[in-house]
Amino acid sequence: MNGVKKIQIYPSVKLTAVPSSKFKTAYLSVCFTRPLCEKEAAMNALIPEILTRSCKKYPTMLSLGVHLQSLYGASVEPMNISMGENHLFGLYASFTENRFTFDKTDVLSEIIDLISEMILNPLTEGNSFDKSVLESEKEKLCGRILSRINNPAAYALRRCEEIMCEGERFAVSTSGTLESVSQVSGEELYAYYLSLKNCAQINICYAGSEDIGVLADKLKTVFSDFNSKIATAVPTEVKRRADGDIKTVIEEEKVSQGKLTIGFRSGFALSDEDYHVFALTNALLGASPTSKLFMNVREKLGLCYYCSSRPNALKGTLTVSSGIEVDDFEKTRDAIFEQINALKSGDITDFELESAKKSLINSYRELTDSHSGLVFWYLTRSFANRSDSPSEVAEKIALVTKEEIVDAAKKISPDTVYFLKGTLKSAGSTEDEEDIQ
Repeated sequence: MNGVKKIQIYPSVKLTAVPSSKFKTAYLSVCFTRPLCEKEAAMNALIPEILTRSCKKYPTMLSLGVHLQSLYGASVEPMNISMGENHLFGLYASFTENRFTFDKTDVLSEIIDLISEMILNPLTEGNSFDKSVLESEKEKLCGRILSRINNPAAYALRRCEEIMCEGERFAVSTSGTLESVSQVSGEELYAYYLSLKNCAQINICYAGSEDIGVLADKLKTVFSDFNSKIATAVPTEVKRRADGDIKTVIEEEKVSQGKLTIGFRSGFALSDEDYHVFALTNALLGASPTSKLFMNVREKLGLCYYCSSRPNALKGTLTVSSGIEVDDFEKTRDAIFEQINALKSGDITDFELESAKKSLINSYRELTDSHSGLVFWYLTRSFANRSDSPSEVAEKIALVTKEEIVDAAKKISPDTVYFLKGTLKSAGSTEDEEDIQ
């Protein structure tokens, strides 16, 4: 691995390439980037689903699937995520490296051609996306929105973030709302899609072993019409301290466990030179096997089935999530605050500090085990104008002192306490921690 390469193909089209010959497969993603906003969120969520389902050259899912199978089982999937207060939506492909094809098929070129067809020649009816495809994808998107409560941990986390960041772009869902999705028409969506070439930044990411210069030249041809000089990502608003009193919101749902999520303003953002200090502080608090939340709130006090912390590096927030018995709400809340206060007062043993360092450094090393991990690392950092590698950050982590941790912890301020109160009889600890990513 030779380090990340960044190429400005056009003023609004950027390529982030991670050269790597470690894997037999390669990764290529193309994402439109727009500021998160209520008006566009539903349309942005629908576009990737429509583009990856069909195009004029491959108008059915069957014909598209057959073509992908001919490319050594390549896959092209929709992508819809946020980066701070920016909305990234598009597609990503995973495919066999050219050097592993037995008939010398140029799979990378074929994938670029396919992505070009999907983006430049989607399936349409006059001045509208294909209406049957659109209605099908609208129905599925509404279903996903309605099913969010089926993952109570993720639901509680998002509700806490929405309440904490009310009035900020960050509170906008990347899926839109049921109402906004249902109101999208084929004509409106297609007109908006055509406008993206003039108002959206294009972020392209590649991880693989092919020549980056050749790749850039091919992409330059594909995106020649996407040459806006004004399309840029918006800076993410970062609040360093919580405003006023702690907000407490309790909502009821038919779930067995209570889901307690506490939102904090961390006092840090990824653009800070010393963000690695906060990353280690978070590991000590609740993101390592020997963290204070796990060892004390879960193991010692037995107040929850799981308890962990996770930051949003670009937004500068920190959330602590836990699954608890409904009656233990206040005890668990107070115990979580006690662990943060322990960090602020310097109650950190050498064992805790070294264990957190080892855990965090190991997680950085594991990023090199997948294309997606590396791409996500550098893509996130590009929104903070950083390009340092996982190994470079790991070296900084190893040198962090206890005193720096204390100073970092003192910047953390509580903002919102959200409790999803379960109304069903608890089944004990059989309900495991859900995926809250």
